[in-house]
Amino acid sequence: MPECSVKIAAKRSEEVGKVLGHHVGTGGVPLLVTLTMRHHREHSLAECLAALTKGWGAVTGGRAAQRDYAAGLRGWVRALEVTARWTTAGTSTCTP
Repeated sequence: MPECSVKIAAKRSEEVGKVLGHHVGTGGVPLLVTLTMRHHREHSLAECLAALTKGWGAVTGGRAAQRDYAAGLRGWVRALEVTARWTTAGTSTCTP
């Protein structure tokens, strides 16, 4: 049975809270990074998500990421926010 987005968000929030609590409890320091993806109206949501996935893979899987892990990075939590607006023509535009 499908869950509503409010229940899913509450569950994810609880999960992230537990992970962060453990991280801080073992001496870790959480960091927040916000990334914004530049795009234009002509880009489809599928194109944007494909580019986002490729870029995130490069960030988390490259040599620099390996150095970060060697220096003590323990992991990451990624949250994606997609917003949509209705245009005057009645179509929607999505922003990942």
